Amino acid sequence: MKAQLDIYNRQLVDLESKVKALERQIVQADPDFAGTLSNYTLVSTIPVVKKKFIHQIQARAIVESRKNIVVSSESMGRITSIKVKEGDAVSEGQVLLTVDAEILKNNIEELKTSMELAKVIYERQENLWQNNIGTEIQYLQAKNNYESLERKLETAKSQLAQSVIRAPFSGHIDEVFIKEGEMAQMGGPVVRIVSLKDMYLKADISESHIGKFKANDPVQVEFPSLNRKFESKITAVGQMIDPSNRTFSLEIKLLNMDALIKPNLTALVSLTDYENPEALVVPTEIIQKDNKGDYVYVVQNGNDGTMATRVHIEIGKSFQNESEILAGLSNTAFVINKGFREVTDGMMVKEVKAN
Repeated sequence: MKAQLDIYNRQLVDLESKVKALERQIVQADPDFAGTLSNYTLVSTIPVVKKKFIHQIQARAIVESRKNIVVSSESMGRITSIKVKEGDAVSEGQVLLTVDAEILKNNIEELKTSMELAKVIYERQENLWQNNIGTEIQYLQAKNNYESLERKLETAKSQLAQSVIRAPFSGHIDEVFIKEGEMAQMGGPVVRIVSLKDMYLKADISESHIGKFKANDPVQVEFPSLNRKFESKITAVGQMIDPSNRTFSLEIKLLNMDALIKPNLTALVSLTDYENPEALVVPTEIIQKDNKGDYVYVVQNGNDGTMATRVHIEIGKSFQNESEILAGLSNTAFVINKGFREVTDGMMVKEVKAN
């Protein structure tokens, strides 16, 4: 139905144009006939403006953090203590949890005892060897046994250190996944820690916009849920297309951060994908369409006064109620804005100042 209405409107425009042309012919043959017609139609005009024109796209972005991690246990054992809870602020290196390490502690004590004996044997064997007593193999065996126990002790101490889980960086505890008394598995999650100091926005952009954005391009950022807007810039452009949704990613710097902005918060970003510093621009609403394409009405001075003339145009991009004109108009033309639907090609008009 809408398509049929569009066809009828186009036919109506053509008929009105033919009526006006016929009226002018009759007036030339019968000047008295002009008295039965309206002398003019009131319209207002605006100049075709040459100015900078931009086109933007809007995309959804998500706040992400480079310091939003799940801390895992490096050893298996029973959780003996949990030092933090959700929401706590922690500093880098602060103890978060401890895992039962009684067996490791006993093993370390045994290694210390064995190493003390091995050290005595090694030192005595070394003295004997320096005095040409005993064999070289006895000296080397004593040395190797002592050094081997020394390395085993260092390994055991490292394993004991893994029983104490510490914060890898300063931030806040977002979630604790385990309870005191439960068994921690090696590599199993224990807590999530988040820092708000290294966050950024990530937006997925259609592959149709490849090559239109680069680092340091300006971006307008809006957080609808916070009613906040600010200017930012692109810091990185992804080099891979996601095969699941045919998009590439943009990384956008987060400015003016505060405690309200958190990881996974949704934002809207506006990016300029086209710019023409000297474009001819007219309001989009005054552009009409007929069988030949898009057109606007301009005013021209004829023998009988000011006349509305239909001019077909070639449209570029449109954005925020303005359209870029690629062909058909010059920056010396004046287009009809108010009253453009009441005029037809060749109609006599009178210009009035727009309110």
